[in-house]
Amino acid sequence: VQDLEARRQATADLGADIAHELKHPLAVIATSAELLGRGDRKDQPAGAPAAATESSAERARNELISRSILQSVERLRRALDDLLGLLRLEAEVLDEPRSQVDYRDYLDRVLDEYRPRRPDLRFVLEVAPGADRARIAPERWADLLRNLIDNALVQTPSRPELIVSARRIAGGIETAVRDFGPGISPGNLEKIWRRFFTQRPPGTPPGTGLGLSIVQTIARAHGGRVTVESQLGEGATFRAFLPD
Repeated sequence: VQDLEARRQATADLGADIAHELKHPLAVIATSAELLGRGDRKDQPAGAPAAATESSAERARNELISRSILQSVERLRRALDDLLGLLRLEAEVLDEPRSQVDYRDYLDRVLDEYRPRRPDLRFVLEVAPGADRARIAPERWADLLRNLIDNALVQTPSRPELIVSARRIAGGIETAVRDFGPGISPGNLEKIWRRFFTQRPPGTPPGTGLGLSIVQTIARAHGGRVTVESQLGEGATFRAFLPD
């Protein structure tokens, strides 16, 4: 009964999150579409063709409105795609078979996906004795790592390096992803785990704010957990615990 109640509450919370997240992009779409539809007719003389009265300023305005619509639609699409994936994720991970893997090789292969794309960064792998074997759902655990690495890569680093490490602690293996970006403010250390919360540097593509929720879901399905440590100006370290 407690489990069912917890799931019911989680579903209700998720529904509220969805409703809140969809309001803003939909409002932008509606307002922009309304402005675009009536803007060219505002000061147009009766019977004059639209092309004859459209100024360069009006064209620029319409282009700006069109971009706003497209960006909001894309944001909504990505949020819905990630959300649907998140809803399916927990059940799928629980049913997927676990495999014993060479963890050093496994982590190195995940990092190999990023090395050609980011030659400006040094990807460091550190695996301590005793952490060279792990039992995981390989594809899903890779998704967890990719989300943590992607999250780190959008930060502007003070040191061109990203460190992935693994060590054995009591009861299991701890995998850490450390970046040297601007860090996370104390007020946001708890907020980053909320669905749809995102805090990205200016100029970077907007995220959906679901990456860390996916990380948490995968970790919990493995019986583990994820934590974060950060100080402003010193980067952040995310730690994923995988029990034996």
